[in-house]
Amino acid sequence: MRLRLCGMVLAGVVCGAAWAADPLEEAAARAALDYGERLKTATRELGATRARINEARTPLAEATRVAEGRIAALETEILRLETAQANGADTQRQLQREADVQRRSLGYLLAQAQETMKAFDESLLPGERSLWGRRQEELQRKLGTATAKGGAPVALAVAEIVTERLARQIGGYTTPGQAIAEGDNRMEAGTFVFVGPDVYFHAEQGGLLGAARAREGREWPTVQTIPGWTPAEAGGLFRQGEGVVALDASGGKALALHASHGTIMQEVQKGGVVGYVILVIGVLALAITVQKLRDFSRLAVDEPPAVRQVLGHLARGAQEEATRSVLALKTTTRELFTLGLRHRHKPKALLEEHLESFVLQQRMLQERRLPLLAVIATSGPLLGLLGTVTGMIKTFTLITVFGTGSAGKLSAGISEALVATKLGLMVAIPALVIHGFLSQRIQKHLAMLDRYALEISTAAEEAKREKQPAEVEPS
Repeated sequence: MRLRLCGMVLAGVVCGAAWAADPLEEAAARAALDYGERLKTATRELGATRARINEARTPLAEATRVAEGRIAALETEILRLETAQANGADTQRQLQREADVQRRSLGYLLAQAQETMKAFDESLLPGERSLWGRRQEELQRKLGTATAKGGAPVALAVAEIVTERLARQIGGYTTPGQAIAEGDNRMEAGTFVFVGPDVYFHAEQGGLLGAARAREGREWPTVQTIPGWTPAEAGGLFRQGEGVVALDASGGKALALHASHGTIMQEVQKGGVVGYVILVIGVLALAITVQKLRDFSRLAVDEPPAVRQVLGHLARGAQEEATRSVLALKTTTRELFTLGLRHRHKPKALLEEHLESFVLQQRMLQERRLPLLAVIATSGPLLGLLGTVTGMIKTFTLITVFGTGSAGKLSAGISEALVATKLGLMVAIPALVIHGFLSQRIQKHLAMLDRYALEISTAAEEAKREKQPAEVEPS
């Protein structure tokens, strides 16, 4: 700007010099002067402006420095806040993870407490429900409404009741209660003694003493009598905590097995109507067996060596010797030979008819009702199968209506259904063995009688032939 003003002044001076004599030159001179004044004025204003700028530069620089300081401080604060925010977010995430872990832990603790109470309920021994039942129900109610946030006290209470019960079980303890006598369903008040996994009950009045067993579907336990364990021996155990105890090493299975062995009539009742039918045919088979054994005892037949002497006398025609020898034979053989000696003089065909008639009589006597025994031996398993099928149909009908339930109930139903097969085989096997034995022995003896009848006929015919020449010579 300063150079432009100087140029303008010089141009004015040159022009003024060149045109001084011209009126225009005067105007130019005046213009130059005017411009000069104006230049001076502008110069002074420029200087004043620069002075003002210089005066204002220092406060402005100070203000700028202060502002930059504040900006730097604010940036530092922003960085600090951002760092704090990041740290806070990390802390929040860590706390959230810890809270999730605690929530899961408390949820797992509640789940374990529920499982523990379920196992506690299932492991209660007969007679213990009256001691722990109220607390157990209260804890189960609290567990049902507890949340993961406030479930720790309930879980702690579960641990306390389990620990308390375990502490009692270690030393054994007694508690009053009521039980039902097995068989007659008498309700008796008495004392339970808990010795490890076994529970024993002794009634206050009466002689009910034995092992207490829980029955599904019944509130009160059932007492099974232990053979050989008397109240005198068990009295000290129930009164002072010391005495003789009948321990079952099988954990109650031996008593349950002993109780499952019923009488024959109980087995028949399990078989239902078919069981009674099998019982009837079993009695009939027994009666037939007794009768056939009695009949067979009357069929006394000698072995071939014992009758050779009699046949020899008969073939020689020695009547008296043959008669004496016949007396030494067994009953049936003696009757056959006596009949043969009586009719020895008759024609051979007639003699054989007499002998065959005797053998047929013995056959009819021995073989009567024997086929019925065979029918019983054959029909016994079939009746048992019928009872089993009927029982299985009933079992599956119950499963269809009520569901499978427990495996114990299902196996018990199938076991009762198989009782009919068991009864059928119990009747059929002895009947089959006896039928086979009697058939074989009877057929053997009857075959020997047939042989003796043929030999008697042959010997009588030989005696006739030896006698004919002697009768012809005198003539």
